[in-house]
Amino acid sequence: MGNNNSIRKFLLLCLLFSFINFCSKDIATISSYTFLECYNGTVWIDNTSFKDEITYIRFLNNSNTILEVFNKFLPTKKDCFYNYYINQSWGEIDIIENTVNTLRFLILPPDWELNTVAFTFKKTVETLNLTFCIYDENGILLETTESVLIKSNVDVDKLPICNLD
Repeated sequence: MGNNNSIRKFLLLCLLFSFINFCSKDIATISSYTFLECYNGTVWIDNTSFKDEITYIRFLNNSNTILEVFNKFLPTKKDCFYNYYINQSWGEIDIIENTVNTLRFLILPPDWELNTVAFTFKKTVETLNLTFCIYDENGILLETTESVLIKSNVDVDKLPICNLD
């Protein structure tokens, strides 16, 4: 009987060690990914935006084009979405942080624009917290908008896209 308890303790100890070792590898593997790698192609929506607009955001793992946006204002005469990219055409993109749970980047203005725009996405358990800030040419904060985004299963590739008339 004492021998069985020793074997059980040994097996439990081995099982516990294996579990700890397995979890440690998973954490190391997950933390080696960036936000854009983890969420590339995922679509998110601000579910409170249905009052006056519907906006879907899709992440792209590309330092030149970070986001794709699908937007429809309500009420609308057209049953379609405007589609645009957050990319270098808006200004120089400076990625400040791209870790597993946080994406923070600035869009530095081209010569004809004075304001700098900062985006911060922070992953929580089931949502993304978005903070959008606009700074003037002296770095003074002009406006901050915060949203909570939820993951969407909408296939944005199938949304009707408006013609730019």
